[in-house]
Amino acid sequence: MTLLATLTASSSASLIYTGISWPSFKCYQIILSDVSPATTPGAVLSVQGSIDSGSNYASLWDGHILTNESTWVRTAFASSQTCTVQNATDNANASGVLFLQLGETVSSSTKTALYGRTTGWSGGGSAAPTTMLTMGFFSSTAPINTIRFTYSTGNIKSGSIRIYGIT
Repeated sequence: MTLLATLTASSSASLIYTGISWPSFKCYQIILSDVSPATTPGAVLSVQGSIDSGSNYASLWDGHILTNESTWVRTAFASSQTCTVQNATDNANASGVLFLQLGETVSSSTKTALYGRTTGWSGGGSAAPTTMLTMGFFSSTAPINTIRFTYSTGNIKSGSIRIYGIT
């Protein structure tokens, strides 16, 4: 496993990594550490993928979200072009591990898969830990070469994202 980049937020609109190279690595591990929204409670941290170095972002073909390890929600991400990583109620930090992997065959096409688990807090005055499992496939059959993390509203106040390549 090779550390490729550390993205550090400081009131950032988004965090972007453009160095994905599939011949070099078979899988990418993405570690989120205390990523927090700047303002709005309820902001949703999402990840998007691009096949053209960030000029356009591809939607997810299909995805599933498991919240609090009890209820699976099947979500068609095509309209939003994002994959939810963590809901941040009360400006809570998100931490966790995601994987980006090329080579999943879906409907006779090779897709780039995104899957992982994040943790955060929910519940206002009676805050409780929450876990979110996320998985899906990007709609494009071309390999993703750029990923972007954003909140649905406001900036990313602080936190870091480390990206590792796995051979």
